Amino acid sequence: MPDPIRLSLPNGRIELSWPPTLEDDPDVHKIYTDPRVLQYLPFWDPNASLESVIQRRTTRLTEPNQFRDFRIHHLLPHTAESTGLPNLLGTVGFIFMSLENRATEAGIIIHPEAHRAGYASEALYLCLKHGFDSKDE
Repeated sequence: MPDPIRLSLPNGRIELSWPPTLEDDPDVHKIYTDPRVLQYLPFWDPNASLESVIQRRTTRLTEPNQFRDFRIHHLLPHTAESTGLPNLLGTVGFIFMSLENRATEAGIIIHPEAHRAGYASEALYLCLKHGFDSKDE
């Protein structure tokens, strides 16, 4: 497996991290089963279990050249009480990566409480910049 990746902007609001960890799985599960998120994910099972989220993460980790799921973390100083936001804001990454064709798809899922605050734009920028700056990873 490639080395861990940490990406952030100078403003220090978020950090993208890869590989995803077991510690994030419960928060990912909460986001992926939130009805406000599910309206944009018609293919996702609204009754998905935590175990299915864990299985998805472990399966994708076995194919790092096909999937690259970054976790979007809200950086400190931060508490849910002070900002109303969880530490894990969502996921962003590449799917169906083809090094041969130098093509991929990008996707992002953001916690509903973080909508319209610029977090998605920052996360997608970091993800795409990493993709374009990385050579044949």
